Amino acid sequence: MSRDANGFTLIELMVVVALIGLISGIALPSFLSTWEDERLNATTKITVAWLDDIRRRAIQNSVPCRATWDLTNSSLSAQCDHETDPSGSLYLKSQISNSENLAVSLRSSDPTIWIFTPRGTSTTDAEATFTLVGSSSDPGRCLRVMAPLGLIRAAKRTPAGQCDYTTRY
Repeated sequence: MSRDANGFTLIELMVVVALIGLISGIALPSFLSTWEDERLNATTKITVAWLDDIRRRAIQNSVPCRATWDLTNSSLSAQCDHETDPSGSLYLKSQISNSENLAVSLRSSDPTIWIFTPRGTSTTDAEATFTLVGSSSDPGRCLRVMAPLGLIRAAKRTPAGQCDYTTRY
């Protein structure tokens, strides 16, 4: 009885499946961590661009403009003094895919209304924090408006919960 050399044995198939499982087990947590990191980066960058647009509108129209945080819905709305209705809103959870667990918070003493003056400066010195609820790998991002210059800065949070504005992420 001759043995046909075409095909694989059961042992060879089991070894291949075990190797694929091992490699997947190592790579998947790293992939998920990177994915969370990129979602937080995107959220922060979109918010910085949106706030900078509000600041530019205040300069262009020579009127104060306000950005109002809705922390419950993780959103912002904008209104300038020459407008009767809010001129725009930013719904962060709808901007970034798979970000239903996004949480936005402000320091306890920070106002929920951030004001930009007609000169592009700001009367607000406040900081927002973005985190993904249930994420153990990424401590989050920070966004700050600095009075009186109206500078908008983004940072990565350290594992201790502090915002590090000295490095780029």
